This record gives sequence, structure tokens and C-alpha cells, in this order.
Amino acid sequence: MKKRTKKMVKMICLLVTGLLLLFKTSTSQHCGADNSFRNCNEEMDLPNKYMEKASGEDTVEKEGTMRKMNKLENLRQGNIILPQDVVSPVPDAINIGMVLVNAKKTPTLEPTFTEMTVRELNSLLKFANKQTPLHLIYITDEYTAPMVGDLVAGVIGKKLSMDVLHNIYKKDLGLPPLYFSLVDFKEIKATKPYFVDNFRNRNGTAGDIKYDEDFFYIAPLYHLAFTKLEKMIVFDCHDLEFQDDVSLLNKEFDNMKAFNNIMGIGMDLSLHYKLMLSKYRDMNPESHLGEPGRFQGFNSGVVLYDLDGMRKSEIYNRYLEPDPFNELMEKYLYKATLAEQDWMSNLGFSHPDLIHILPCVFNTQTSIQYMADEFLPVFDDYHYCAKWKDLKIIHYNGCGPTPEHCGNKPTDRSKKYNQGAYFNTGVVVNWEMLEQIRKGKLKYMFLD
Repeated sequence: MKKRTKKMVKMICLLVTGLLLLFKTSTSQHCGADNSFRNCNEEMDLPNKYMEKASGEDTVEKEGTMRKMNKLENLRQGNIILPQDVVSPVPDAINIGMVLVNAKKTPTLEPTFTEMTVRELNSLLKFANKQTPLHLIYITDEYTAPMVGDLVAGVIGKKLSMDVLHNIYKKDLGLPPLYFSLVDFKEIKATKPYFVDNFRNRNGTAGDIKYDEDFFYIAPLYHLAFTKLEKMIVFDCHDLEFQDDVSLLNKEFDNMKAFNNIMGIGMDLSLHYKLMLSKYRDMNPESHLGEPGRFQGFNSGVVLYDLDGMRKSEIYNRYLEPDPFNELMEKYLYKATLAEQDWMSNLGFSHPDLIHILPCVFNTQTSIQYMADEFLPVFDDYHYCAKWKDLKIIHYNGCGPTPEHCGNKPTDRSKKYNQGAYFNTGVVVNWEMLEQIRKGKLKYMFLD
């Protein structure tokens, strides 16, 4: 009878805990843009259990739940710190960066974009192992920071509360230790403002709403801003879906170290650079640039940065200076249109030894824009990665899932496409939203 009573008490405590967390999550309001910003790293270490044994009996952790809720409330305030003050909270933490800026200064984040961002974060947490700490670093600005904090805290709070309610009989609540930092992208630009200004002004889409913001050009400067971090993974914030543990991606740093690579990035799974390099290829017919494989260009939706290695590399840092930068961007005879992705691709063309090529399963892009006309015979050579079940990070970029969504003919279908290799019909994706992003029509600004 006593054991049954104890179990009932535990169940009631867990239910009350979950309901409290869910209540705080659902009733929170967006913080205004006039919040005060303190210098701090927000931490919420969420162990695998709320219940711990004391004196041989299961007891409720009395202060832990409220402490975690308080940390979520602190995150909601949008407290910004300098990137130079961001530290890895524990030695084995995975530092994960994402850029999210409401450049139009609208009162709230757009609902569909919010939905996509929430879906990405939920999938990241769903597959993350429960032991490895995750340090989420959001690169934003003072206006957007409270919105970002509220958004992320809402996801964590709801996940935490629902896990409590769904795991009454279990102690594993399904979240790793989590840490948070919010930084202002302007402080990253400040490390080399002339690099960002020069890059933005010479980009082929200068003046276009999609890439006419400084934060699209700051990635090459991360090593100068996050001076207390040794390495960091940066993801697109809204259009990725995780199907496996992010720790597997983090292990790619070991492969980078073995060959002294300073950056890990996946291939752009399209014919984009083949077309962009056409003039260069005409003048250099022996070149392999733009062909399927190692030199087909990069996609910056998932990037591993060895920040310490970047700081030490004379070659890398030389291309941040005006003259070498201009030479690099003019060398391959095409006008940059994809911001930092083009700079990284050109760097990889010139110095492949600096770059580790990520296996395509860590950034499998879905756009079928180039599945058309004369490109059909070679489209699969550029685009196909692996069976859907083997993909680890899916990148819903560009257009699809049908040729018509990309403005192509219904008959423009490659062999792999006809075999059903490129889309999982069980996944719900807002393709209209993605098409608005691709065309730059969305009024919210974020990295594509």
C-alpha cells in the first residue's frame, strides 16, 4: 500500500510539474524591444530526470523545476552578450550557431516562418542524445533578441512540459543539458566592417531585399568575433530537418583535424556553379570546376568552423583583406549572388586543402530547380545523395516537390526522381513558403 501511495504521489507531482511548465509556456508574452540587455550566458541544464533518490526513497527535486523555469524566463528577456564573451559552457558542449534577425522590425515574427523554425529546433532536440550538452548561440540583434528568446524558450518549455506529462512512469525526459547565448550580429561585423561592406556592395544581388543585409556576409568573420570558442557549427535556422543525432556531425571535426582543415561544408547539390562558372570553363577547358563531385561548389546551410584553426591560418585571413578578397571574387569570372556561400566556394576552388567536404547526408538539399531540359541527363549526378532513411540532415531549400513548383514542365523528371528518391511523402513541408524565401519575397530576413 505504501509503495502504491508513493507512486501515486510521484505521478501527481509530475503532472503538476508538467502543467505548471505548460502554463508558463502558453501564457508568456513577447518581450518588447525596449528590454534591458544584460551580459550573461543563459544556462538551462536539464538532466535526464526530475526525480532523484534521497535516503533510499524517490523524492521530487524541490527547487530544480522552478530554477529551470526561471532560466527559461531569463532567456525570454533576450539578454545579449558580446560574441567575444561567449564561452563553451562545458568542455564537451557542442556550440551551435544560427542567424535569426527580424530586419524589417515588425512587431512579431511571421507565423509560417516561426512554424518552420520551431520544427527545425524540435527535430534537433528529438534526435540529440541525452548526455552531450548543446550550446545554442543565436546571432540576432537587440530588436529581435526578445522574440528569439521567447520563441526558443517556448519550444523548450513545451517540450519539457509534454515530456513530463508523457513520461509519468519514466525518468528519462528526453532533453540534453542546454545552454543559450544571444549575440548581436553587428558586433561580428565590427571585427572587419570594411569586409562586410565591400562584400555586400559587390554582391550580384545588391539592393535585392533577400541579400541586402549585413548579416548575410559575416560568416567568414566568426573566428574574429567568437574569440573564446575553438569550434562552432552553424545551421540555417528554419529550413533544416534532423533525422539523426547532431553529435554525429560534430565528429566530423575529428576528420578535419586529421588533415588540418579549418572549415567543413557540404556540396551544393545542384548545377548552380556549373552554370555560374561557364565563362571560366570556356577560358580554361581543362578545369574540373563545376563538374559533379569535389568541385561542384558548396552549400552553406550546414558549416563546421574550426575557429582556432581559422585564426591561425595566414592564407584564410589574407582573403579578408580588400585586394586579396577582390582577387578571389573576380578570379572565377562570375558575379556572386549567394553571399558567403560564393566566397566559401571560391576559397575551396583555390585552396581545397583548407576545406573538409562533409558527407552529403549532413546537408541533403531538396531543390529540383535545375531538373529541366538539357540538364536532365546529369541532374542526378549533382543532386542524388542517398536513400531517404539514411539522410541525417535534410535541407528544404529552393523549390519542389514537383517540376511545376519550379516553373518547369511536368515531364521534366530525372531517373532518380521517377524512382521516388528525392522526397518523403510523409513529411509536411510548406513549399509555398520556401518558394517565397527563394524569390526573396518574404518580409523576414534570415540565412537561406
